[in-house]
Amino acid sequence: YEPEIRKFLSQFGTITRLRLARSKRSTRSKGYAFVEFKSHDVAEVVAKDMDKYFIMQKPISAKLLEPSQVHESLWDGCTKSGKGRGIINMKRIHVKDNKDKNNNRPVDEATGLPVVSEAAKSRKEAKREAVKNALEAAGVEYSLP
Repeated sequence: YEPEIRKFLSQFGTITRLRLARSKRSTRSKGYAFVEFKSHDVAEVVAKDMDKYFIMQKPISAKLLEPSQVHESLWDGCTKSGKGRGIINMKRIHVKDNKDKNNNRPVDEATGLPVVSEAAKSRKEAKREAVKNALEAAGVEYSLP
């Protein structure tokens, strides 16, 4: 969304910095952004005129922040488009961690498949028995393998 926001708001004046808040996990927009204009007067006009304006079917709540209200690390990473390398690498790390966490089951050396635990076998047998009982109650004669 950064290029669209930049293109739309640049009609008012020169944008010096734009930061769209994104989720670190999914890289999706959190729904709010910060825009810094070169001129304070332009920022006042945009804050006044664009408040409650709709962009991409979403209402904007535009407010003017004084320099004392801006946190020092607000503009960290504002030059990235949001789909930056760090975020993508972090997603890869999460995927790899989850694969390692879920793939630690013992493997049968003969077949190369994961070994099914006794608890899993008993759960499967209980489900099979429940289906068999439901079929018998419905009057269906069917033998499950």
